[in-house]
Amino acid sequence: MAVDCVRKRQLIYINFRFPDGTYLDHPALVMSDLIDDDIYEMPGGGFSDKIFYAMLISTKNHFEDRTYELKPEFFDVDPKMRKSYFVTHMVGYFTLKDVINVKECYIKNDYFYKLQNMFMKTLGIEFEEE
Repeated sequence: MAVDCVRKRQLIYINFRFPDGTYLDHPALVMSDLIDDDIYEMPGGGFSDKIFYAMLISTKNHFEDRTYELKPEFFDVDPKMRKSYFVTHMVGYFTLKDVINVKECYIKNDYFYKLQNMFMKTLGIEFEEE
């Protein structure tokens, strides 16, 4: 299935690359809009494909302090997934060629911002609550 667009907060299925170099098909949450910027210029000229960032979703909860349980009420439409977790320390960049499938299912803003903050904490960046 050729995918021509993904949107921030959208649930997708992607060929996710793990730190050990293996790839597995996994659900993921799109964490950014598509980025098409000259900072991604490829050597020798031309530009790379547009990229986006996505957070892994897994049925495994290996690091409880870095996962957040996915619940159907977090989304505008029930994603109909078995018990799963957002893995907040597993965020990678991808191109549309990496996307296997998309769902017309989006996480609600409040939960999205909570996941963003959890990811930022894994980087050692914390924001004060207003």
